[in-house]
Amino acid sequence: MLAKKLKRHVTELWETTYQHPFVQELGQGRLPQEKFKFYLLQDYLYLLDYARLMAYAAIHADDELSMCYFTHIQSDILDSELETHRNYMATFDISSEVAAKVQPTLFNRAYAANMLATAQSGQLSKIIATVLPCAWTYAEFSQRLVKAYNHELANNPYRVWLEKYASDDFAQSAQWLLAKLEALMQDKSEQDYQEIQAIFKSSLEFKYLFWEMSYEMQTGVFENYERQKGK
Repeated sequence: MLAKKLKRHVTELWETTYQHPFVQELGQGRLPQEKFKFYLLQDYLYLLDYARLMAYAAIHADDELSMCYFTHIQSDILDSELETHRNYMATFDISSEVAAKVQPTLFNRAYAANMLATAQSGQLSKIIATVLPCAWTYAEFSQRLVKAYNHELANNPYRVWLEKYASDDFAQSAQWLLAKLEALMQDKSEQDYQEIQAIFKSSLEFKYLFWEMSYEMQTGVFENYERQKGK
């Protein structure tokens, strides 16, 4: 199966990403609020680009059902996911005025630019490959975290967040993307598969870096350099 093949080539990176302090502390409920707030605002901007990517996917969909599903994912992002973000912003006293002034970090811009550049290739398989690590890791990691730290979940300030991404509905969306990609890759050459594998791995690396950026609250390379120099 394509899922096993994709994952087998990034096993170490996949588990390293799951074990990232941001991910683990989120699951444990120990992630400092300031780090989550930084992530929350950056992820809001990222999701807007993710929604744009679903528009590209719908344009290049090869059948009516797929077109409908890509637009469904886009609608769910704009309605449900962003609403969850806005609710957490309200919980943490982040006003809409403050949120509106936030600019994407260097890492966020690079991640989005990579996805959108891939989308502009016009190849549906590549579009799915570039978004799949995000959907897949959120679904799997949230389910693993909820299971691993279930005894602490009731008092976890990020419980609603975890339960949303651990839900069957979200997992089904990720599985649909994977199944669609597998269908598109039927009878493709090894070279075609290698291209998809490279895109998948690159996007997983970006996902790791996004959580690293959020944990360190980095807005750019120079700021990080100055912080390290001051230690």
